[in-house]
Amino acid sequence: MIAANLASSHVLLAVIGPRWLSSVDSKGQSRLQDPTDFVRREIAAALEREIKTIPLLVGGAKMPQSGDLPADLTRLAQCQAFQLSDAEFPGDVSRLIAVLRSSVKPPAPKKTKALRLRAEQATLSRDDVTAMLAMRGFYCRGWNEAGKGIAHEYKTMVQAGAVVVLDKATNLMWQKSGNNHATIFEETHLYIQE
Repeated sequence: MIAANLASSHVLLAVIGPRWLSSVDSKGQSRLQDPTDFVRREIAAALEREIKTIPLLVGGAKMPQSGDLPADLTRLAQCQAFQLSDAEFPGDVSRLIAVLRSSVKPPAPKKTKALRLRAEQATLSRDDVTAMLAMRGFYCRGWNEAGKGIAHEYKTMVQAGAVVVLDKATNLMWQKSGNNHATIFEETHLYIQE
């Protein structure tokens, strides 16, 4: 879970209070010295992946020295800390937001490769399906476990007064909220065309 969350993160904010170095678990063991502690693992993973890490010092906390930290966290001591004081909290948060905005660049727009989907029904053999899954990189347990899927890029827009979602990879579109009125099967084709 930590790895997945960090994979999409540009900045890690490490909140450090006055008792951060001496915090203990329910057994009285130092949390910081426990390699399985989730806070330590998250900070260590961010440092290892070279994700911008900003120590947030709260409650008058001082920045820890590298000698006070386990080996996988020693680089935290070289990070530029940011002080959040109780007296100046609104102003400090505004400055922090400005720092975050300047240090996080918006991701470049994805270049989605459009897929051509078959418009008519077809009967496929198991070999046909296996080949198709491999060719498109789709994951399917037992058939193509090496598949990673396709990169989707979704766009929300208003069409005929309804909010719709368009998948640019497949050019499929669906109504975001569904139909507000009961519709029988025979009328669905007209509703879709509308």
